[in-house]
Amino acid sequence: MIGSACSGIGGFERGLEMAGWGPVAWQIEPDPWCKQVLARHWPGVRIYDDVRFVSPRGLAPIDVLCAGFPCQGNSSAGKGEGLADPRSALWFSVRDLAAAIRPPRVLIENVASGAARWLPHVRRDLHLLGYRTRAIHVSAFDVGAPHRRRRVFVCAADPDRVVLREPEQWRPAGRPANRLRDGRKPESGDAGACGALADADAVRELRERGDEHAGWRWSRNGGRWSIVPPISGVADGVSRRLDGRVLEERCRMLGNAVVPQCAAAVARAFDLWAPWVV
Repeated sequence: MIGSACSGIGGFERGLEMAGWGPVAWQIEPDPWCKQVLARHWPGVRIYDDVRFVSPRGLAPIDVLCAGFPCQGNSSAGKGEGLADPRSALWFSVRDLAAAIRPPRVLIENVASGAARWLPHVRRDLHLLGYRTRAIHVSAFDVGAPHRRRRVFVCAADPDRVVLREPEQWRPAGRPANRLRDGRKPESGDAGACGALADADAVRELRERGDEHAGWRWSRNGGRWSIVPPISGVADGVSRRLDGRVLEERCRMLGNAVVPQCAAAVARAFDLWAPWVV
């Protein structure tokens, strides 16, 4: 059973379902647009409004708590305030929820570009709660998407309730792209046609280097895709009949979402490390 905090549009829990970790017991998300998406894809699942105020006593028992807490304070595209940013500070509410309900497993996701601003603090907090943790770096490119979207997933397991394997027994060899991707290469050509989403970290990195192709990222097969796709009134896969506000919200929700295939790959790696609950 999955419990989700900072659910967004449910990309995290969708990936965990793909890995066989479902079903979803409950979700926590205040955004009204996101809640409409959640209600459509998980009808009948209870959605709570705010992780800061939800009562642990009313939550159904779960096997894993997942949360992709807001990244604005951590990302290199922001001001770099880390967990002091009020949005990214929601981590502390997620931590308190984990402490209250004590699930056997916890999965946390956030940006890789600002990992130093959040990763040591999150792992420390989980260790103080008695969890053992592993951090897995994975990007959307690793699972076949035509953009980078680098993220870090923290896998936390309660050693009193989860059987753990030693690193040499579970850690795959090679680079993430070699072990997580399914052999497909990203499509070259127009970014809109392949559904690319913005990668603000890559744009900043290239522009700081003075790269004349700051809007492009080269793929391994010689093609290229746009880091910031040319969206002018319509996004690939979004009806042209949608008004500007709906389009804006759709792009915002997609931009904040966890890539389900990344979450699924991390869950399978988690199963190699902590294969079953006692």
